[in-house]
Amino acid sequence: MRILFLTSAYLPDGVGGIEMLLLQACRLLRSRGYTVEILTPEAKGPDQVEGVRVHRLNLIKPIQARDPRALLAVDRRLQEIIQSFQATVVHSHDMGPLLWFYLRIPPASTPPRPPLIVSVHNVMTEHLQPHNLAPSSFTRMGRLLESADLVTAVSHSCLRDTLSYAPSIADRLELLPNGVLPPRHPTGKPDPDQMLCVGRLVPQKGFDRAIEAMVAIRAQRPTARLLVAGVGPEAQSLQALVARLGLQEAIDFLGLLNGDSVRQQMARSALVLMPSRYEGLPLVALEAAWAGRPVVASACAGLNEAVLADVTGVLVPEGDVPALARAALALLEDQPRAARLGAAARTRAESEYSLDRYVSNCESLYRFVSRSGGCAIAAPPHSSQLP
Repeated sequence: MRILFLTSAYLPDGVGGIEMLLLQACRLLRSRGYTVEILTPEAKGPDQVEGVRVHRLNLIKPIQARDPRALLAVDRRLQEIIQSFQATVVHSHDMGPLLWFYLRIPPASTPPRPPLIVSVHNVMTEHLQPHNLAPSSFTRMGRLLESADLVTAVSHSCLRDTLSYAPSIADRLELLPNGVLPPRHPTGKPDPDQMLCVGRLVPQKGFDRAIEAMVAIRAQRPTARLLVAGVGPEAQSLQALVARLGLQEAIDFLGLLNGDSVRQQMARSALVLMPSRYEGLPLVALEAAWAGRPVVASACAGLNEAVLADVTGVLVPEGDVPALARAALALLEDQPRAARLGAAARTRAESEYSLDRYVSNCESLYRFVSRSGGCAIAAPPHSSQLP
C-alpha cells in the first residue's frame, strides 16, 4: 500500500507535534511494508528525511503574492506528483492551502484521485480565533472536510469542535488519538527541583504563564528551576519576561532538542508544565506519561483528555497563574504523590497512547477507504472497533 501524507510543514524546519508524529509513523509504516511519501507547501528543505521522499512545493509565496502563473505551476507540479506516486490513500494532517489545492484535482481524473483521509489535530475554532475570521471561513473549512472520504479527530474536544462547523460529516468522522514511542531506556529518579516546558514558543502554549508562576514557586522553593525546550516566534518576548521578573538564574532556554534529548530531560524532571490556552491531544503530555512524569496543565480542551485530573497529573483553571504555581509547588514538595501520578500516567500511556496502536488504527482506516474506493463512503470502522 502506498500512502501520501499532506502536511503544512515538515522537518527540519517544521518541528511541531504533527511533524514528529509523522516522522515516527513513517518509520513504523515502512517497517510494515508500506511505501510512504510526504508533500508539503514549504519550498525549503531536503528532498529526503530518514529515507522518506519529501516533495516540497513552492506554494506559500505565490499565494501571498497572488501570482497566478506561479500558482498554475504549483497546480501542475502537484498533479504530476499525484500521477507519478499513485497513492493508495492520501492522508492529510490538518487543513491548509495544500489540501485546497489537492482537492482541485477532479475526482474522476486519470488516474482517479485516491481516497482522502483528513486528520484534525486542533480545536480549530480556538486555533483560528486570533485571526478574527469571518463565519464564512469556517463554512469553507467545513466544505473542505465534506470533500474527504473520512475525517479523524485526535480527541473528543477536536471531534466536537469539528462537528460545530462541519455537521454534515458526522457519519464519517472518527476518533483517532495520537500515539508516541516509549522511552528507549528506563527512566531513573528525577531531580526534585527541575520542571520542564516543551513545545513551540507560541502564544498557544502559554509558556508566559509558566514563567510568571516561577515567581511564586521560587518564593517558597528557591532551588526550583524551569527548563524551556523549543523554538518559535515568542522566544525573545519570553526571554525578556524572564529578565523583567529577575528569573535568569531560575529559567534556562534549551532551544530545539531532538526526540531523545527531550525524553532525557523529561526523565530528569520532577514534572512537566503545560499551561496551554488550548490543545488537540498534545504529544508532549503523552511523552511525559511514557516517561512516568506527572503533568501540571491547564484544564483546557484537549489537555483535559491527555491528563486525568488527580490521576495522571493536576489540572488547574485555564489562565490561573497562581493556581498553576500552587499545583506545581505542591508536587515538588510531595515527591511520593508525584511518583504515584507519574506511574499511573505510564500505565495509561501503555494501554492507550502507543505509537503501535496509532499506526495499527491508521492501517485499519487505510484498508477501509481503499476497499470502499473513496467518495461518499458510509459506516467507517468506529474507534471502539479499531485494534
